[in-house]
Amino acid sequence: MRKTGRKLLGVLLAASMTVAAVFPIQSVTAAETGREAEHAEHVEKKESSEEKWIEETPEKVQQPAKQQEEAGSGVSEEIQMEETESVVPLSMEETEPVMPLSDGYDINQPVIEGFELEENGRTLTEKDSLHFKLWAYDADSDISSVYVRAGGHRIDLQKSEEEKLYTAEYPCSSFKNGTVSITEIRVEDRAKNYTEADVHDDNYNCLYYVIVQNTKPAEKVSVTDFQIQTSASGEDGALVPGDTVTCSARVTCENGEVKEGKVRLGTFGARAYRVEHIKMSYNEENQIMTGTYTVEDTTYPSEWIWEDITVTTQSGKSLDFRPDKSLKFTVVPICYTIWWSPFLTDCTCR
Repeated sequence: MRKTGRKLLGVLLAASMTVAAVFPIQSVTAAETGREAEHAEHVEKKESSEEKWIEETPEKVQQPAKQQEEAGSGVSEEIQMEETESVVPLSMEETEPVMPLSDGYDINQPVIEGFELEENGRTLTEKDSLHFKLWAYDADSDISSVYVRAGGHRIDLQKSEEEKLYTAEYPCSSFKNGTVSITEIRVEDRAKNYTEADVHDDNYNCLYYVIVQNTKPAEKVSVTDFQIQTSASGEDGALVPGDTVTCSARVTCENGEVKEGKVRLGTFGARAYRVEHIKMSYNEENQIMTGTYTVEDTTYPSEWIWEDITVTTQSGKSLDFRPDKSLKFTVVPICYTIWWSPFLTDCTCR
C-alpha cells in the first residue's frame, strides 16, 4: 500500500511538472500572437486612414510631388546646359575664321609647261630686242618670280592676261657683241619652291641663244695731261692736316659720253702701305676731270703718289689708266705718332 502510494505520488508530481511546463509556453505564444494581431490591426487602420486622407486631399498631396518633379527637371536642364556649353562651339560671329594652310606646308614645285625665245638662233643688232614667253603654274600657291639669265643679265618675266603665260622683252643693246646664251630659266612660288627648265641638250649644247652684232662703233676713252696741285701751309711744300691736293686730267670719249672718275692715291716707299680715293667730277665743256683730297689727322705721314684713275662712261663701261709721269706729294702731320710703336715719332714743328 505504501509502495503504491509512492508511485501514484510520483506520477502526479511528474504530471504537474509537465502541465506547469506546457501552459507557460502556450501563454507566452498566445501573448505574442495577440500582440502581432494588435499591430496588424493598427497598421491596417493607419493605412486606411492615409488612403482616406489622400483621397480627400489629392491636390495637397499631388502638388508637392509635382514641384519635386519640376525641380528635378530644372536641375537636369541646368546640368544639360552646362554640358552643352562646354561642347557646342561658339557662334559664327565669335568663332575665329579658319585660315588656310600656310605656305610652309607647300612642298610642291611649280610646273613649267613650256618656254619660247622668239629670236632663238638668229643674228641681231643693237636695234633689235629679245622676246621671252614661258607657261607655268603652281597648284598650291601663287608664283612669285619668273626669270631667265642671258649674257650675264637677269631678265624678269611678268604675268600676262593669258592664263599661265609670263612674258618679257629685252633690248639687244644691253649685250656685247657675240653669242648671247640663256644659262638659266627659273620659276619660284611663294613657299620658296622652285623649278628650272633645261637650257642644254644631252650633249650640253645650248638650247637658246642669239648672236648680237652691234653696228654702233665701240667707245674709245683716252686720258692725258695728268697734273697735281698742292696747297701747302708750310714753306717746304709738305702737307699737314687741313692742306689739300688736287688731281686733274683731260678725258675724251669717242662714240660715247664720260660720266665720272675716281683717283687712287697710295703711299710710296713707306713702312706701311696706305690708300686714299678721290671722287672726280667731269666738265664736258673743257673735258677736264678733277678731284680734291684734304689731308686729315689720320693721313699716314709719307710720300704719296698718284697710282691710277678710273673713268666710267654713261654706258656703264669702266676703264683704268695710269699717269704717264710720276706725280707725288709729301704728308708730314704735326707730332704724328706711328701707330705700331708709341716710342717712335715723326714730327714737324712749325
